[in-house]
Amino acid sequence: MSPIRRQLQPREKVILAVTVLVIVGVGAWFGVLEGYIERYQDVNDRLDRARRELRDQSKVLEQAEETDTAYQGLDRAVSRPSEGKRPDRAFTEDMEKLFKSLKLPKPDLGTVASNEIPDVAGFSFVVLPVRNVSGNLGTITELLKEFAERDLIILSLKIENLSRRGLMMTVSLAKVIRTEDLQ
Repeated sequence: MSPIRRQLQPREKVILAVTVLVIVGVGAWFGVLEGYIERYQDVNDRLDRARRELRDQSKVLEQAEETDTAYQGLDRAVSRPSEGKRPDRAFTEDMEKLFKSLKLPKPDLGTVASNEIPDVAGFSFVVLPVRNVSGNLGTITELLKEFAERDLIILSLKIENLSRRGLMMTVSLAKVIRTEDLQ
């Protein structure tokens, strides 16, 4: 035996052995195990994120048929103007025909404006202000139903009661169109 070991008491030998084990354990932890455990936790975190993303994407895929049906409905709602007609002029003419078909007095149709739809590439709103629409409750209701059937968007609506003379409506209508049709 070495001279140092012979001089140590059994108790000191135990303390020395425990100290060496602690130093080796701490060195192994900082040198090898800590990096391994961090990489393991990182891989687990990325795996959990990937599982959540897969679950979310699976939900989207399950709704694909509904989404396709909705887009087909949007495509039908976004009617294309007749050849040679701009959508803004066609919109005004359609509204004039609608008022005539419902036998309503011709309203004051304002100037048509077009606005791009935020975050929706390739589509715009054509906005038509319609003022001084007069009629009774039944005719105004029929007119509003016609707007809904034609997939028109009511941006603003004001109906005034003119007591015995009926109602007066002012409405701002919008229609979704393809931006390319404006050119």
